[in-house]
Amino acid sequence: MASVAWPSPLVVVVATYDGRVSDAPWLVNTSAVTYVVYQRHNPSAANYVPNIGMEAGVFLRFIHDNYDALPERTAFLQEHPEMHNRAWYEWMRCLRPTSDYAPLVYVRIMSRDFRSVKDGLHAVAEQCWRNFLSAFGLEHMAKPGARPTHAYYGGALFVASRSQLRRRPREAYGRADALTAGGDGRCHVGALNWTSLYAKREDHAHTVPLDDPQLTKHTQAAAMERLHHTLVGGMGLRAPYRFDWCKHFASSHMCFGSPCHPPKANRTGSV
Repeated sequence: MASVAWPSPLVVVVATYDGRVSDAPWLVNTSAVTYVVYQRHNPSAANYVPNIGMEAGVFLRFIHDNYDALPERTAFLQEHPEMHNRAWYEWMRCLRPTSDYAPLVYVRIMSRDFRSVKDGLHAVAEQCWRNFLSAFGLEHMAKPGARPTHAYYGGALFVASRSQLRRRPREAYGRADALTAGGDGRCHVGALNWTSLYAKREDHAHTVPLDDPQLTKHTQAAAMERLHHTLVGGMGLRAPYRFDWCKHFASSHMCFGSPCHPPKANRTGSV
């Protein structure tokens, strides 16, 4: 377990493959922000986390290992955050000090189930999604056999306060870590729990019935992308469409690049 005196109130965790981040002029430590770059390629090099679940494994491992010594606020990024939001840095700078959790992407997606997952992976993807909920004691949010309708933010970029991360017990992050970087690559061992799934064996001609270590992009990584607002943010499964940007970010009138755009006043001064 880490014991760290962080040099800044904000720490940015960057999940890379090999420790390299290209075209990143923002990657400079200051008194306000410290960057921690993880890599999933070389076990002998610094900040290594096994490449299971892509950025999900890194994010969960950081929270679990630093649970008792988390910084005041942590932002979680992929190595090319601009692919999801070119203004993520401005958003981060415009966060209100009272915000405990906020996405750093604007795109929101509604998913009725997992049938859009390619190559017959809908069942194992749903199983992993349910396993992540169970790891955090939230299995009641998706009733067995019910359609797993949920909304999520496209791209796993978000920021959370120390108090928000600690609203979930360390053991929950440990169970989630065992599904990702602390496991063997499988989000689910053995036969799928068909009675708990909305997906059925006959949904596709080639439904994949067992998880495999090669599927983590479609299982663990996808589950974390679809659930970080719930597991970390404490939001409901469909809540992203009701997120109040101006509650968490300063007005764009006052902070350039903010996603909070209050309506302009008309000539009489009303809005």
